[in-house]
Amino acid sequence: MDLEKLNNDYLRLKVATEKFKTILEQYENDLKLAEKDKETAENNLKVATKPAEKKKYQAELNKAIINIDYIKIQIETAKNQQQKVQEDINKIIADVKSIPEVKEQCNRAIDIRTQRQIAKFEKQKKEQEEKKENLEQFKNMIEKHPQAIMIVNNIENKSLEISKKDSEIKDVEEKIDKLDPTDPNYAIDKAKLDADKAKLETERKTLAGERQTERNNLKKLFNNPKYNEEIDNLTTRAALDKSISNCDRLIRRSENKIHDYTYARDSLYKVAPVATATAPAPTAPAPTAPAPTAPAPTTVSQSKWETFKGLFGKREAGAPSRWESFKSLFTKKPALPEPTTPEPTTVKSFKDEIKLDGDVMRHEIVQEIYKEALDKKVEQGKSER
Repeated sequence: MDLEKLNNDYLRLKVATEKFKTILEQYENDLKLAEKDKETAENNLKVATKPAEKKKYQAELNKAIINIDYIKIQIETAKNQQQKVQEDINKIIADVKSIPEVKEQCNRAIDIRTQRQIAKFEKQKKEQEEKKENLEQFKNMIEKHPQAIMIVNNIENKSLEISKKDSEIKDVEEKIDKLDPTDPNYAIDKAKLDADKAKLETERKTLAGERQTERNNLKKLFNNPKYNEEIDNLTTRAALDKSISNCDRLIRRSENKIHDYTYARDSLYKVAPVATATAPAPTAPAPTAPAPTAPAPTTVSQSKWETFKGLFGKREAGAPSRWESFKSLFTKKPALPEPTTPEPTTVKSFKDEIKLDGDVMRHEIVQEIYKEALDKKVEQGKSER
């Protein structure tokens, strides 16, 4: 099959699909207007008293009804044409999917994409685990140190006061926005509110400086740069607990993503089990074949000492005679062959042999098939959690 031609046909039909979508939207709007005209004509006809008015509104109603019927026919025709185009698109997609090279290339693209996503989320998981561990250690250090508890209490109080100032500043800004510039007292009122806002901002800046001083005191107390970032972001213990919970959430998210993309990647290499071929049962036994007997038990060759001891024991039915056993003591047995280790067989998957071909993957239809296959495999991974 000519992939280039199939892709061009696909693009042409996609344009037609978008065109039908626009046409149908226009027809739907026209239908709403026509139905509104019909409703208006019906209402006017109900209240009309003069014959001329009734005749006029009846004509408008008839026109609206004809227009509605015409638009509905146009909509139905456009939908049928759109459906035919979609069927042609589906046929082209099926044809492209049947090309072995396209399937291999899509699988290879999925393989590369899933590997990158797995590596990405493994890195994110590790980062969040390290961050969580650091936050928990920081929290434990605060709880075990009386002076640290006192400093953190001060930081919390300053943070609460800063939040209160932020709320007050926001209230003043809303009052400023509500002022009417045409009001004769506008300038005076605005100047007063601007002064209130400036005062609140100065007070907030002072509180922020005092909080930073407390944070610096905590840094000196711990004397460990490892916790400097946590200290600079510290506002309240509740916020610290929330940060730890957020780390847990992001770790779980990364684990889920790793699972989904691993499932998607592993599914590329699954091989359907091959049924073992069995010989058909004979229709009739061969005339000379003896009746089936139980298989003889597997015997293990005895050592010469065990054979010698057996000469004086009770003989089992079917066992060699004492003379045969005695002679075997002097019979040289052939050396057993050296055990051999079978050569390992390496089964290569397409990922070891197939390189990503940009000439194939550049086609938009191939990209659509690849994305659809990837999304489907990832969704299957979600359902297998």
